Amino acid sequence: MLSPKTQYFPHRQRGFVSIAAVVFVILCVLFILMQTLGMLGNKSIDSVQYLNGMKALYNAESGVERALGSISKTIAGDDSQLNAACAVARLDNSGSTNPIPFAGGSFQYDSNITPTPPVGTCGIRVIGKFGQAQRTVQSLVNVSSEIGTAGFGHNIMMRLENSASVPGVAVFNLAWRRHGSTGHSTSGGQINASACTLPSCGMEWNIESSSGIPSIGTLGTAVGIGATSGVDVVQTLSGDRNYSEVGMVMPGLLAQPVIKGAFADDKRTANTANNTVTTGDTSSGEAKGWCNAADTLVFGVSGRGNDDVTGAFASVVFNSAGSPAQPIPLTWIAHFPNTDGTTPAVFGDVFSEIWYTYNPYVLLSGATSVGTTITVPSAVTLKAGTILKVYSGTGTLAGNTKVVADVVSKTQFQVTAAPTTALNNATVCGGICALFNNPASASSSTTFALTRATNAAQQWAGGFICLSGVDPTKVHRIARSSAKISQWNEIVSD
Repeated sequence: MLSPKTQYFPHRQRGFVSIAAVVFVILCVLFILMQTLGMLGNKSIDSVQYLNGMKALYNAESGVERALGSISKTIAGDDSQLNAACAVARLDNSGSTNPIPFAGGSFQYDSNITPTPPVGTCGIRVIGKFGQAQRTVQSLVNVSSEIGTAGFGHNIMMRLENSASVPGVAVFNLAWRRHGSTGHSTSGGQINASACTLPSCGMEWNIESSSGIPSIGTLGTAVGIGATSGVDVVQTLSGDRNYSEVGMVMPGLLAQPVIKGAFADDKRTANTANNTVTTGDTSSGEAKGWCNAADTLVFGVSGRGNDDVTGAFASVVFNSAGSPAQPIPLTWIAHFPNTDGTTPAVFGDVFSEIWYTYNPYVLLSGATSVGTTITVPSAVTLKAGTILKVYSGTGTLAGNTKVVADVVSKTQFQVTAAPTTALNNATVCGGICALFNNPASASSSTTFALTRATNAAQQWAGGFICLSGVDPTKVHRIARSSAKISQWNEIVSD
């Protein structure tokens, strides 16, 4: 028989075990509930952060689109303004990089763009924010341009845009096949062109390279254009032919430039030779009046491409054989169609180009010289780099004599070379006058030379237009341009 101290109660111990098990289960359930609630809370926070991050990314992308629109608007009429448009696009309306409120958050442009964007592109980096979230996007923007028009037909239209705040003058050069057209069946013999149909534009030349099947036609027209405005310019041929056209815009300094005149010599012999270098010549524009008191000389030229899109001119030099020697390389403005074969619906049998040069006009009388110092009776204002030439009187300036530094209301100035014959009561001119050979002589001629880039360039026909009052800092080719994103990436940081 067991004593009271050692009695065994199995049912009571089972009761204790059951209570402990229940408590344990309850604790486990509470722990699981707490973990679940914690996970749900964290998930909710994560969802908010995720959504804020996506909104921040959208804001950053909106900043990129804003910049793209700004750039597209600026370069629409002048595709050379990408760098300037890029700088403006990365700023807010106050000209700073302050955050720009947007869609409940903001975006902000960052000038720290790495790596440095390639030449000809614009780098845009934007920081988008929403709540505590921040995302950074960087894009490269480049320009797609068509710098002319080409095709087959008889009505040719180009859109003229002047983005400058002053009126300007546009010059167009239209080239066309006079007999037949590669890739097309044509009827009739030689065809001609009429001037553009706008009342404000005028024909400056309408000539051909020569008679016969290889002949190329060229039509030069000048169009006045108001400030920050645009207009469609239409040219008409008398029959369907392959054609190509380019143009340039020359805004004025304070008002619309003045067209002084034009020169073209019809059916030359030299321009039909398939030589590497061919030449032509002009009369003295100063003495003859077609280029009197001008500061800008424009050369429009049409060429046969021998069914090869690489046909083009590598250089045009004015006064290539003067006395004294004073060759003036003209600046290339435009060529069309593209020499890489990317222009659709062309066959390389015809191309069009425009070249130009600028030299500030001045006419100084009573000039004398001692060494490289020139003295005039009245105070003058001159620009550094202005080419000068003796128009009349005693004295001779060396070829390409230039003003050394800017001159403001002075009677003495320095030139780059001492006159070969000292000046004594001489009349000295700048502008295009100084580029002609013996500019005061109505019987003198000035030679110019064209060097072809490839053997594909054959016959050519061209003409000159002179203008005064041009702003050389705003001269540009006519182009249909648009901006597009060529690269997009998100910048990941700590």
